[in-house]
Amino acid sequence: MKKFIIILSLISIILVPNLGFAQTQFLSEEERDAQEQVENIEDIQGNKPEGVGLVLGEEDLNLEKPANVPGDLSYSFRRFRENIISAFTFKKLSRIKYSMTLSNRRMGELEVLINRSKWSKAKSTIKLYEGYIKNTQTNFENLTREERDQVDTQTNSDLLNFITALSIFSENEDNGSIKSKLDSVLDKTVEFQKDIGL
Repeated sequence: MKKFIIILSLISIILVPNLGFAQTQFLSEEERDAQEQVENIEDIQGNKPEGVGLVLGEEDLNLEKPANVPGDLSYSFRRFRENIISAFTFKKLSRIKYSMTLSNRRMGELEVLINRSKWSKAKSTIKLYEGYIKNTQTNFENLTREERDQVDTQTNSDLLNFITALSIFSENEDNGSIKSKLDSVLDKTVEFQKDIGL
């Protein structure tokens, strides 16, 4: 049974990136066409049509632009792969870095889901993000001073990006239940960022 799980894991690690690459190419082309349509409408009307465009607007927060989001066909494969990688990441520093990478992915997905008004999926994504931040904080607290010095600056920078993004999401959100979840996770992220002490 263990051999079967190991073989299945290896196959998924090998095959899933190829599926993701094909999905990325398709979405990038689709996104380019959509962007051209928006620009054409803007040129004609002189302003952005309501409901079009990203919540973050022109701000570049280095959030990962997702190839797929919850509800897309290949999303479950990507989450499965992430879970396998997490399970086999043993070093504390590596766990923190990977957790922050996953937090960044969830923030990018959250941006897309909010723009698409996918509220239930956005709530699930907020919960995933919150779990990654909590795990990162727990792992961070268990580091020695020397280990902390290796991740302090990047972790702090990532957290500041997340705080900015969550603030913008919350300010622009009319859905009360999503707004309260955003505010709650924003408070937890700010608390973690303050604990780092940079």
